[in-house]
Amino acid sequence: MKAIKTLGLCAVIFTFIAILNFSCKKEVTHDPSAVEEATTTNESKPDDPGFAENDMVLYWNDKASLVLGRPMPQPRRARLFAITQIAVHDALNAIKPKFQRYAFKDIREQFANPDATVASAAYWVIKGLNIQGTFPIDNWYNESLSLIPDGESKELGKVLGKQSADAIIANRANDGLTQEISSSPLPPDGDDPGEYRSTLPYSNPVLNLPHTKLHINWGVVVRPFVITSNDQFRPAGPFALNTEAYLQDYNEVKSKGAMVGHTRTPDESALLLFWSEIRPSLIWNSLARNI
Repeated sequence: MKAIKTLGLCAVIFTFIAILNFSCKKEVTHDPSAVEEATTTNESKPDDPGFAENDMVLYWNDKASLVLGRPMPQPRRARLFAITQIAVHDALNAIKPKFQRYAFKDIREQFANPDATVASAAYWVIKGLNIQGTFPIDNWYNESLSLIPDGESKELGKVLGKQSADAIIANRANDGLTQEISSSPLPPDGDDPGEYRSTLPYSNPVLNLPHTKLHINWGVVVRPFVITSNDQFRPAGPFALNTEAYLQDYNEVKSKGAMVGHTRTPDESALLLFWSEIRPSLIWNSLARNI
């Protein structure tokens, strides 16, 4: 569960990077050694000093939310959100380097139009991964580009965005997703104290569903985005059944989690409902856009 929440927050982190760090019109000084040489010899000035307004970033994050809002296993949705926002982040940093890039590192194009770049990066991730379903992403893309004056800067942005999208798609192409097991009856439910048993809804006797385990090997085979390994921050296992610490945890869960006669405060009940949301990446991206 912690791994899933961490992956969901990863998508939010890249959303905030794109929204907050490229919306300000304030010039920022840079370490000259960290700035790559521009790949263009164009003598004209860029349409924009290298920052994108919030509108285009927010527009395409919202469109990604629509595309990814259809039913799908949560870790996969968060992964796709992260890929989309990394493409936007890397592409904007290729115009004006401010932060370390993730996958798209070798090209600098200071004269690219930032809005065209954002639209192209997000569009080509969705298009490149073929996750658009029946959504009119071509219409969204054309409408986005129609707001930008024609010219070389716009064309450079379109190319730059696609290059960034291609880079992150290639980076995650062999990240272990194809080895991930979405659902399995294994390991079997245990009978003894301390052994795992299926949780709701699979444990509901009224529904009589197979006792399925979801994403049983996600934290083993899928390469993380930022941390060095899946077990870098993994906590220790539960306390032994015969310890006082286990007894305290057990009684706390029983008391706080009871439907009738619980000891939760109103705030704890609100937190319970918030963290039980089964689509956290959609919720967190919505929160990021509102902020």
